[in-house]
Formats: sequence, C-alpha cells, structure tokens
Amino acid sequence: MGTIALTGGGVLRYSTGGSQTVVQYVAPRSNRKEGMVLGRDATVSPRGPVEIKLIAEVGEHVLVVSDQYESKQGSMSYCGAGQEKFLRVLSIGGAVRETFHAKLESCIDNLELASPGVLWNPETSTLEIHWLSGSGPNEHNQTRSYRIDPRNGEVKASDSPH
Repeated sequence: MGTIALTGGGVLRYSTGGSQTVVQYVAPRSNRKEGMVLGRDATVSPRGPVEIKLIAEVGEHVLVVSDQYESKQGSMSYCGAGQEKFLRVLSIGGAVRETFHAKLESCIDNLELASPGVLWNPETSTLEIHWLSGSGPNEHNQTRSYRIDPRNGEVKASDSPH
C-alpha cells in the first residue's frame, strides 16, 4: 500500500489486490473514505503499479495522477522490461470518480512521451501532453491540451490535437 499526502490535509492511498489497483481518498479530519478501482488495459502486467504519482491538485476536489505498470510479457520477450503509463483526473468531492484518462506511454502500443511530457499550468487549469510518438493520424510530435474544471474535474480539450 502506498500513500500520497495532499496539501488540503487528506491522503490518497493506493493498493493492489489480484490484478486491480484501488485508490482511496481519505478526507482530512474525518472518517470519510471513498475509493475506486483504476481501469487497466490488456497491455498491463497483472502485478501492481510500479508507481503512482501526483501531478496536480486542482482546487480542493480534483487530483491529476499518473500510474505506471510493467508491460505484460509478450512473445519472444517483447516488452519484457517495458512500461505502461496512464494519466487520470480524479474527482474527490464526493464518491471518488475518474473524469478522464489517457495512455501516456506504452512499450506495446509504441507510445513515447517527450521530455517533459506532461505540463501542468495552475493559472489556467490546463494540462498539456507532449508525445514523441503516439496514436492518431499524426503519429509523431503530438501535443494535446486539456482544461480541467476545478469544481468537478470535468475535462475539455482546449484546442485541437497538433
């Protein structure tokens, strides 16, 4: 089990059982605990996360996190030491719920982030993701921007992909 301390006094806990990763928000100065299972795709190893990282706290009720896993073993050791990484926006104002997710990096899907790959701008509540290689019509040097509503975590594309 891991714990991430939040500036508002609460904590985000995460644990793995079987092939599921569960995140739980524990509110400050109360016994209120809300949690949810993070979705995974077929590229992820059944083992637990290698890392869950807090990217941003948006207002008092929204978190942006990334979770990283080992890649599922492929034939002929393809991606044997690879990683699968996701970005998630979690609303923690009531029951914990995911309002957005995107795959950031993948050995199996051939997704690679630029450096820096994820940029948070707190003044505009905007998240930018920069891929060196990714999926879509323009597979190289993609950038996507998203605006996150600090009240409820709703995410809207702030411009078209380029």
